[in-house]
Amino acid sequence: MYENMATMSTTIDGSTWEINPYPATVGAGYLKRLFKVFGQSFSVLVEAGDVEGGISKAVEMLVGNLDKDDVIDLVKKMTSGLRKDGSPVNFDSEFARRYHVLFAIVQWIITENFGSFFPNSGSVSV
Repeated sequence: MYENMATMSTTIDGSTWEINPYPATVGAGYLKRLFKVFGQSFSVLVEAGDVEGGISKAVEMLVGNLDKDDVIDLVKKMTSGLRKDGSPVNFDSEFARRYHVLFAIVQWIITENFGSFFPNSGSVSV
């Protein structure tokens, strides 16, 4: 297996979360959809000055567009395959009333998969 395809893990809200990196074809498709959400604001993300600032703005834009069905679908697809403490996650049950955890996880997933699009890219702790 390629090193860049190793399972990624983090601790958020006291639980260990794991997900596999997106294969190039899947990741490119998600990135295209993220660009549509960000629209003209993508340059603002890139110019944020650091990874955390850029990713935070990206998540803020996702949250601001949650009323669009395609954004919710994108978030659900991006979190498919997510595991919590080794067990598969049921999106609707796991994140009901726990949106702060959902957005922290989305921020982590975007950072790990697409952080190279932001200045000073690399992994950040969430």
